[in-house]
Amino acid sequence: KFFLYDIRPVTKKNGFFLFPKYQTWNEFYLKRWFRMILIGLACLVEIILIYKLWTFLSNRRTIQKARHGNAKACYYLASSLETGYGIVDYRDPDQAMLWYEKSASQGYGHACAHLGSIYERGRYQQYEPDIDFDLALKYYTLGSAKGNKRCKEGMERMKKLMSCEVYTIYLLAKAGNRIDQYIIGIYFYDG
Repeated sequence: KFFLYDIRPVTKKNGFFLFPKYQTWNEFYLKRWFRMILIGLACLVEIILIYKLWTFLSNRRTIQKARHGNAKACYYLASSLETGYGIVDYRDPDQAMLWYEKSASQGYGHACAHLGSIYERGRYQQYEPDIDFDLALKYYTLGSAKGNKRCKEGMERMKKLMSCEVYTIYLLAKAGNRIDQYIIGIYFYDG
């Protein structure tokens, strides 16, 4: 008999404690509901500890896979570094960009789509990348070759954008023309 799992009322024969010298102590008499609460709390603590151990070990495994070059693990590590949640508990946008590029260079579609959107729109201010349509088209093309739907849509959007006058304004703005820089700024501000 184990003392925590014995839910019969405490008598002289079966006490709360395992040791016989405490069996007759009336001050350790515990009601049935209180023992059930203690059992529930013990189970809850055990579940929490097992979950924490499991996440710690799986996060270490993901980081090791990323260091060995697994594209999917690189992507998950990069998204964790971007947000500060998940595998690591801190934010490092520069490291996130490096891991995204490492994953995208292997052709992982989600990383290609994410980098394409970063270079197309420049919406992630913590990275401070140059808005570069050529790099966006490169990553979209790489991802669409692997069959990613978002990359295919992005590639079509970039080809359409590069065929219109906005792309020429963008090239002139990149060359240093102030008026074109103002126009392209308004374009990106308005979306």
